[in-house]
Parts: sequence; structure tokens; C-alpha cells
Amino acid sequence: MQEISVGIWSILPPIVAITLAIVTKEIVSSLVVGLLSGILVYVNFARIGFFSLFKILLNLISGSLASNALTIIFVSLLGALSQIIIDAGGARGYVEWASRKIKSRRMAQVFCFMVSLFLAIDDYFSCLTVGAVMRPIAKRYKISSAKFAYMIDSMAAPMCVLMPISTWTSTVISCFSKLKLNGMKTFINLIPYNFYAVLSVLTILAVVLISKDFGSFEKIEKNDENEIQKKSSDLSENNIKAKTSNLIVPILVLILISIFMILETGGFFAGQRNFTTILEDSDLGISISIGSLIAIFISFVLTVPMTLKFKDFMFAIDKGIKSMVPAFVILILAWSMTSVCNDLLAIGKFVGGLILSSNFNAAFLPVFIFISSSILSFSIGSAWGTFGMLIPVAGAICQQIYPEMMLPAIAAVLSGAVFGDNSSPISDTTILAAASADCEIMEHVSTQLPFTLCVALASCIAFLVFALSKSILFAYISAFATILAEFLISKIIKTRIN
Repeated sequence: MQEISVGIWSILPPIVAITLAIVTKEIVSSLVVGLLSGILVYVNFARIGFFSLFKILLNLISGSLASNALTIIFVSLLGALSQIIIDAGGARGYVEWASRKIKSRRMAQVFCFMVSLFLAIDDYFSCLTVGAVMRPIAKRYKISSAKFAYMIDSMAAPMCVLMPISTWTSTVISCFSKLKLNGMKTFINLIPYNFYAVLSVLTILAVVLISKDFGSFEKIEKNDENEIQKKSSDLSENNIKAKTSNLIVPILVLILISIFMILETGGFFAGQRNFTTILEDSDLGISISIGSLIAIFISFVLTVPMTLKFKDFMFAIDKGIKSMVPAFVILILAWSMTSVCNDLLAIGKFVGGLILSSNFNAAFLPVFIFISSSILSFSIGSAWGTFGMLIPVAGAICQQIYPEMMLPAIAAVLSGAVFGDNSSPISDTTILAAASADCEIMEHVSTQLPFTLCVALASCIAFLVFALSKSILFAYISAFATILAEFLISKIIKTRIN
């Protein structure tokens, strides 16, 4: 299958899928229809037989499954590990221990924030591990699954794109090669201009410290209180002795072995001392899979037969893997959708061409790039795909017409890509965050979207103010003022409605 240029038709599949998902609140059928619409566009423009549609569909799905097999494996293993921890009394023991240390709902949310900061190595790793560690605490302190999913999701990608040492760093730096930029130095210099990521993390911190539900979560928290109480009681209703070590030890093993394997597969122990290159060369799928396997083995040693019978241990593995099946289906369809847009319909070239052919004041380039990057990332559900498509385009434009705007322009790509990744119902991190928090995907999307849109608007204002003033301080002041104004306006509207 060869890539073809279909112009504006390239954006049809994501528009169809996202619109249906919002209207129907059902993600699987929406993705299927969007995927089929993309294949129909390809079949029509490529002038091949209609029945090739089914062959292309199966090839896309099987190709997506094959190229992401390790992701499926480590998500399965983490699902199994989470269930073993619950069935072995580790989660209950951890809750009882945390209850003596964590005295309030606010402290529980601060603890979740700190764990997310500590695990900002990779977005998948962060989403799944923070979910495994903090979900019992969230249930204990009656934090709704929707709010918990928001905290996980909006900390994962934004923190990973800000950390100089993460899997995202190597991906971003790899996009600099054609621009002949100093990789790590450029990445570090980008951080202050990455308005969306910085503001997203600060917004989460504000939500956590205020510890008062507002916006979309206020209603959700009240409606879900009985369900949260039910889930919390389910956690404690078993005859297994609560034992904190059955959670702490496997999770520590998972983290330490995964980090060790990232270093090993990246060549650290072979003499490679450049951390950027180590992360770029490392195999995250293999690393987390090995970490998960060893963590499960350690759980076996700790719990069988002292806590769990062998049969119960194997049943926990089966139950944990099955709990991830809905996420697998959605992930595979979302990956296939990305393949249709990127590999068949050339959506990246279409968006890049729009940027190159547009006539506008070059000073406002970051604003335009931020909007374009947001739309593209939201449409394809991939921040990394957006990086690969737009960083070279944004850099090339700046080198030709406005070199001074190089850093803000590239940062605008990063900001828009992370916003789209946070907000899109077909984003893999959105799907994994929802699964990790035990939340329905569309509930997670609909409750998180007002917050991500608020931060995105503030980021857009920040890029605009920077274009006018060339002052990053004024840009942040305007962004904070925008967020405060949005909050006050929403409170006024709510008061008048009530």
C-alpha cells in the first residue's frame, strides 16, 4: 500500500471517529466507522477494487498489532500484576498503611502528584504504574475514577515532555537531526516556551492543593460517591490478610528492573555514557515487559502458598489480563486509525503544506503552529507522530524566514501535540489512563476536556503575547490571568444558572 495525497480528505477519518465518539459516547464503533471511512477514501483515490477495503482493513489491524505487540504484552503483564496485588491483600495493606500516613483527601491527591513526578520516565509507564500504586488510595479517599484518570493523564505526557531524561526526550531530539540543532541543549532551552506542558502541571498542582471539586468534577464526585464507596468496600471484603509488602516490593522491583533494562538496552553498560543516546537506543517495550515478568515472579515467591493458593494466583493473572482486553481493542483500532491517516492519506504532509503556504506575520508563527499541532495531534491521537511531522516543518520555516522564533515555534509543536494527546479519545495515553483509573474512556475525555481546553486557551494567549512582547514573563502572566478569568467566568455562569 502506497501513500497518496488526498488533500483535505485526509482529515475525514479522525473527524468521523471523534464526532461519533462525542455523540454516541461509544468509542469502539466510532473508531471502526472512522477507520472504514479512511480506507474508503484511500480505495477511491487509489482507484483500486472495492473489495480491497477488507484486505486493507485486516492488513492495517494486523500490522498495528504486530508493530505494537510488546505494548500489548507489557500492558497485559501490568494488568495481571495489579490484580495479583489486589487478591494478595497488597492493595488493602497499602491502603491501611497509607491511612496512617495520609490524613486527608488533599494529602492523597498530593501523594498522587508526587508519585507521577517521580515516575515521569515514559507516558505508558507513568499511566499504568501510577494507576497501580494510587488506585487503592483514590478509592479509599473517595476520589472519583474520572478525577483520578485526569490526574494520571494530565501529568504523564506533560511531565515526560518537560523532563530532560525520558523516552520522549530522545524522540523529540531525533526530530532535530535535519535542522542541525544541538539536541539536548535545544531541548532544555525549549522548556520555558513549552507553555501547555508547564501550565498543565501547574493546573494539576493547583487542583490538588485547593482540593475542592469544581467544573466537570463537582457533579461527578457527588454522583459517584456511592459507587466509590462500593468499590472501596469491595477492596477490603476478603479473607486475605492485608500485607503492604505484597504491593510495595513488586512495584519497586518493577520500577528498578525496568530502569535497569532501559539502561542495558540503551548501551549504558557497554560504555555508552550519553543519556540522550541511551534513551534513544533503549527498548522500552522489552524493558517494561521484563520488569513486569520479574515483578510477577517476585509476587509469586511472596504470596504462594503463604497468602494465595497456586490456583488463586493463576486466576488473578487471568482476571488481570482480561480486565485489559477492552483497552487492547481500542488501542489496536486507534493505532490502525493513525496508520490510515499517516501512512495512507498523508495527513502530515497536508497540514505541513497548509503551514508552508499560509501568508501571515511570521511573528505569529508559534500561535499558528500551536493550533495546527493541536488539531493534528487530536485527530491522529499521537503526540509522537505530530512531533515527527511538524518539528521539521516548523524548524525549516524558522530557518528560512525568522530564526529568532525557532525555540518558540518548536515548543509550540510540543505544546499542541501534548494538548491533542491529552484530549483525544483515540490517544493511546488517554485510553491507558482511563483503563488504569478504572474509568470509562468517554467519561474521562468529557470530564478532562474542559481543563485541557482551559490550559490550551491560556497557552495560545501566551504564545500570542510572546509574539507581541518577546517577553516570556509577560507570556506567563497573561496565561495565568487567562486561567483565572476562565475560572471566574465559569463560576459566575454556574451561579446564574443555579
